[in-house]
Amino acid sequence: MKLLLKLIYLLLSLTLLALFVGFFSFVHPLFDSFSHFCIHLLAMASIFAMILLLIAQKKERLLAFLIIILSGTYLYLLHQPLENSTKSIAHDVKFLQFNLNFRNKNIHKLDAYLQAESIDILSLQEVTNKHRELLQQFKDYPYQSYCNFTTIGGVALLSKYPFVPNSGQCIEGKGLLWKQIKIANRVINVASLHLYWPFPYNQSKQITTLSKTLKSIPSPKIIAGDFNAVAWSYTLSRINRLSKTKVVSGVHYSLNFGDPQSLFYIQLPIDHILLSQDLRSQKIRVAKSLGSDHLPLVSEIVFDQLN
Repeated sequence: MKLLLKLIYLLLSLTLLALFVGFFSFVHPLFDSFSHFCIHLLAMASIFAMILLLIAQKKERLLAFLIIILSGTYLYLLHQPLENSTKSIAHDVKFLQFNLNFRNKNIHKLDAYLQAESIDILSLQEVTNKHRELLQQFKDYPYQSYCNFTTIGGVALLSKYPFVPNSGQCIEGKGLLWKQIKIANRVINVASLHLYWPFPYNQSKQITTLSKTLKSIPSPKIIAGDFNAVAWSYTLSRINRLSKTKVVSGVHYSLNFGDPQSLFYIQLPIDHILLSQDLRSQKIRVAKSLGSDHLPLVSEIVFDQLN
């Protein structure tokens, strides 16, 4: 029993240490990587604390109980929407954010889904040349723009509405594309962004390179993409600050690791839609699988101010 107790203490200590390190994500990209697993670490800490409740002494049980309460409270707060709920009204734009996955051979599923859901604008990542050929056959989306990123595919924007001629910018090789889109008498700026993982990759340097462009995108704006970062990470706070936007809602598990039937199945909320202050999302949800390891995000967006 003593050996088991020591093992649980060790595992709990390591879990709390990893959780603590994540709060210093601004110090180094490695720490930001730990922050991405905050929810999983909190769940693990709760499990180890529950075991302590069963096998530990009275004082240790009190500590375990405190850990369970704090972990549960923090998990609850993380899953709360980051914006106030609003009365549902007719939306101006139905928007889809989706990392296609360069291995995805089921583009027909995306086509069927778009038609069924009447999506207006799409932000895509990991768009290969083969994907591009197939996407250009989507008759409902005559306005398409692509920007090369890495060997696993570029970023893209597809729209039912026309692009403003000579608008926007493609930062080739850096994962950012933005365009101006005309919707009736309004112009909205939409960006598709794909970031590297924080560490050991160059996400921080990538954001620094893109900082000037992120600052220059005028409002109203939507910045959507695979950020390889959670909503509470330092990465997202940098993007929000640079672009003067806000992450829509709370936790949406968009990336799947492993087999759903196994113990090693992990989901991460790393795909996001960011809006400027003059736009509002009244609904956001994770859609069904369309052949990628990422799940699409669908948001109904409303103009708070007329242009």
